[in-house]
Amino acid sequence: MADDRERFTKVLALAIHPETIATEALAAFHRARELAKANPLLAHPPSERATALRQPYQGKVYRAHITSARQDRILTILGLFSKRAYELDLKYQINFDHGDSLTKIDLVWSGSDKDCKGLARTVECVINYINIKNRKN
Repeated sequence: MADDRERFTKVLALAIHPETIATEALAAFHRARELAKANPLLAHPPSERATALRQPYQGKVYRAHITSARQDRILTILGLFSKRAYELDLKYQINFDHGDSLTKIDLVWSGSDKDCKGLARTVECVINYINIKNRKN
């Protein structure tokens, strides 16, 4: 299998090399096609992502709803949330509802339980900050 992969890679490298003569390149593409027909895994090797998608998800999913974010504070809130989620290597989604004068933000994130709880603490701090600022104004 490794020999087939190496051969296939070398044939394609020859075919796409800029100094290869057109007839040689065409012959190399035909040879690569024959190799791929003989072993379809060469043309479409399984990706790590596809393997990971087949495995059952073992993380947690958390949600938070911020209902009183003023327009001038949205970027600060999203910056804190996004930075912390990135640091914790979490998947996250941010949705907005601009229906009222105050913007509503729906946050969803998933990952390991420990990391999700860490982000939940950050979100709680942000919500407390918003509440304090709203009481002052």
